[in-house]
Amino acid sequence: MNIEALQWDSELFDTRVGKVVVDRGEAFDPDEFLAMARIGDYDLIYIIKHNNLLSWSSTSKAEIELMDIQMTMEKKLHRSSFTGEAYDFRHELTAGELEECYNVAERTSIVSRFCEERLVGPGITAVMYRKWVDNALNGRHSDGMFLVKVEGVVRGIHLIKTVEGCGYFTLTGVDPSCKRAGLGSVLWNQSYAYWANETDISVIRSPFSFRNTESHNFHLKHEFNKVIDVKYIYHYRANRKQS
Repeated sequence: MNIEALQWDSELFDTRVGKVVVDRGEAFDPDEFLAMARIGDYDLIYIIKHNNLLSWSSTSKAEIELMDIQMTMEKKLHRSSFTGEAYDFRHELTAGELEECYNVAERTSIVSRFCEERLVGPGITAVMYRKWVDNALNGRHSDGMFLVKVEGVVRGIHLIKTVEGCGYFTLTGVDPSCKRAGLGSVLWNQSYAYWANETDISVIRSPFSFRNTESHNFHLKHEFNKVIDVKYIYHYRANRKQS
């Protein structure tokens, strides 16, 4: 078992953060985990278990809490359906567009598990989502973004990245006032067109949280018909931070 120190998260949350990944078929030893957590002086650790839950006895002994379940679904890119279709892939925004994107990102952040994490909370979670917009524009963690406007105001954002011949969705957000107005489909179709015209990828993958109750059906609507991974995400908090 190895605890990976997460520098970006630690700096943003102003607390020492780590991550443990428990792969398929790998055992989780709560005693070993607690010893390593204390030696590493961690305040917050994400434990990510692939494909199935940890046992109740393990979670109780390790003092960890289930915070989220994330599914990654996959679809084939039908290139011929989007060849020549228009898209607006952005690396730069006007000052006004940037503020509008921040607003959508902040309003999207309420579905994040970090809003309910007492060592983080809604305020820092909103800052994190703003930083994801910045990262998309500077090419860090995401390659760029798509926008959709309603009456001249940004009401939807979509961040993507391309890795080793596969396209990934990294964040999609639509202003709650525009839900069920088709903006999500407009955004996703732009990314399909971008990948069809600018890359040679054949597969798109999208991770999403079950906390977003509408997301699963929306993925099915867009022909994401293959589940490639399910992650059960637990949080450990050092006792000294619990109050």
